[in-house]
Amino acid sequence: MAEKIRSAAGSGASSPERPCAQAAELTRKLRERPYAVLGVAAVTGYLLGGGLFSRVTRPLVRMALGALVVPRLQSRAARAIQGFGRRLADEPRQAHSS
Repeated sequence: MAEKIRSAAGSGASSPERPCAQAAELTRKLRERPYAVLGVAAVTGYLLGGGLFSRVTRPLVRMALGALVVPRLQSRAARAIQGFGRRLADEPRQAHSS
């Protein structure tokens, strides 16, 4: 049992190059998208600081969900309505051609 734990710990240990590669990747992301990295850091700090259960969080979550989810639902509903309209428009043609 102890051997299995040691081998699992040994295989999961990162090599000295891996942290350097991760740091290089983070630096590249920071250069490419600084505002996204700043946003992730701000949200992480807010959540770790206990902001998840504050009074401010509920309206923020509602606004975020409204900004992200509602437009997607609207576009899906519009596509469904268009598809339904196309099917209705095709049905009379099929009925007359029989």
